[in-house]
Amino acid sequence: MQPVASSLHAGRPLRASQLDPYEAHLLKRWREGCRNAASLHREIREMGYPGAQTVVRADIAYLRKHPEQANYDHPRKERAASASPRALRWLLARSPEDLTQEEQAKRTRLLAVSEEVQRVHALLQAFQEMVRQRQPEHLRPWMRETTQSGIPELKSFVAGIERDYDAVKAALCLPWSQGITEGKVNKLKTLKRVMYGRAGFPLLRQQLLHDG
Repeated sequence: MQPVASSLHAGRPLRASQLDPYEAHLLKRWREGCRNAASLHREIREMGYPGAQTVVRADIAYLRKHPEQANYDHPRKERAASASPRALRWLLARSPEDLTQEEQAKRTRLLAVSEEVQRVHALLQAFQEMVRQRQPEHLRPWMRETTQSGIPELKSFVAGIERDYDAVKAALCLPWSQGITEGKVNKLKTLKRVMYGRAGFPLLRQQLLHDG
């Protein structure tokens, strides 16, 4: 199974490139079945591209490794930004009713990348629902299912919950204003902010579960 980190970090570097103005043409030709870097380089040279063939070759090599990226119609830089870890975590964790039509379309394309990405999405959504509805009875089954997923980032998150299980469960079942658990509740309230991309799973674990 492909590590989820590979799927969530599959975007290209965000550096500006001489190739950017010709990316739409390269994607069009790729979808038409032309995968030869030399031929594509000749085509865009005739269109004014001043760069070396090695840049085109690297771009084609990337598409061979990540063919799903050819589904984007944006220039290379925009497509990379839409596939950044921050953007992807945000799309996976967001409630459907909070997404625009464009964001929903992006998430649909993202979920088509792999079954593992679909699994991450389902588990994040289930955890968010549990937090919103304060359903402590669902915590242990969710932890068990998440551990069985074999996804390292989520398994690490579950391990952190296990270390502080009683406090997390209490935060899920007590009113927000209960004194002794108020600190934990406040940390739980940061879950959406963290999952939406301002931090990764390791930081999430520290913010949510660290004692003190």
